Amino acid sequence: MKQTIDIDIVDRLRINWTSMTDMGNEERAEAAAEIERLRAERDEYKDAFEFAHKEFHDALDDLAKMKAELCTALDKAERWKAERDEARQMFCNAMTDHCEEDEARQIAKEQGWDCFKEASDDRSKR
Repeated sequence: MKQTIDIDIVDRLRINWTSMTDMGNEERAEAAAEIERLRAERDEYKDAFEFAHKEFHDALDDLAKMKAELCTALDKAERWKAERDEARQMFCNAMTDHCEEDEARQIAKEQGWDCFKEASDDRSKR
């Protein structure tokens, strides 16, 4: 039965064989050096990839958090806009109680409010 020796190929290539010429042993040593260089290069790429992979996933996590914060901010903005529009509508309704509707409409128009348009649209839907 053949016995296998678990020695790294680089270590095996570095063994000087007395039955080989110096040139053959030098070529084996050069091959061992090239394998070590390639392994080191592979490890550098592997480390760089792992770093980039981690950074990428960290960035994705940050983007997910930013998206959630943006959605929350947009929800608040929509809620505040609705509250603002409701306050404008209440103000416009109060103005019609204290002045002529044309004057109230003019004030609303100068402010860029369309509360009378909404009110007239609501009335036409009834």
